[in-house]
Amino acid sequence: MKRRAAWISAPVLLAAAAAGLLVWSPWSPSSPALTLAEAENKLLKQYAGKIESSAQTGELYEMRLRTDTGLYAVRLSAEDGQVESIERLEAVKVPPPEIVSREAVKVRLEQREGLRVQRLELDTPDGGATRLYVAEVTNSSGERRSLEIDAYTGDILTDREAQPSDAGGDKGTPGTPGAPDEEGPAATPPDLPGQPQARLLSEDEAKAAAAAALNVQASAVEDTDAELRRQEDGQAYYLVDVELKNGREAEVQINAVSGAMLTITWDEDDPKPEKSGKDDPEREDRSED
Repeated sequence: MKRRAAWISAPVLLAAAAAGLLVWSPWSPSSPALTLAEAENKLLKQYAGKIESSAQTGELYEMRLRTDTGLYAVRLSAEDGQVESIERLEAVKVPPPEIVSREAVKVRLEQREGLRVQRLELDTPDGGATRLYVAEVTNSSGERRSLEIDAYTGDILTDREAQPSDAGGDKGTPGTPGAPDEEGPAATPPDLPGQPQARLLSEDEAKAAAAAALNVQASAVEDTDAELRRQEDGQAYYLVDVELKNGREAEVQINAVSGAMLTITWDEDDPKPEKSGKDDPEREDRSED
């Protein structure tokens, strides 16, 4: 009789244990440490803009952030609000910078006492990245000078004594490269494209833009590396690898003309930042993002 009671009680105990595990469920996913509203506020403290949509997908919050530079897809950790990746979906169209007209450059030069413009051409010395006016002038003493002028500002960049090789062509026919300047419309240089080429950022400027996009202080950066690339449509951008002193690494894509951030991708193998006891926890959290 006792053996039979033991056999009956065993299934009862197993059923009770199973019911307890269903109620406790230690393996079931816990609620996120941050609510959706808290994650949105954390993102807006890091990037100024307007959140157009947000939702939770697994352990991540996915949001659409509209800023002055475009629309971005942002993925944040639901545990601590850490930004995992940012990708620009739409860009705000920025009009290309305007080139100072040839006539305006000529007027500026001849406003200098004693200068007379003999030749003035628009040049592309590095294949399209920058635009320069190349001028040959004579001063009041009759000395010939060769000038390079910023086509976007009209500022003189270089001023040197003209060499015979600076003449650039036949001087007998007005309006051709190398000929004395005459009144009337100038001949259009053969290499002048329909749209002016904008000045590209330097590597240091791209690195500074990447640090600003990550919202970290320069003192928090261990090392950076910038590489200039071009998309299939010809758009130039920098791919900047940023290594922070806390061990995290990010790859930031920067528009090489405007300096706008295109994408941010954090290394998935990076360690999670440790909790900080500093007086400004929000600033510390962001410096480790």
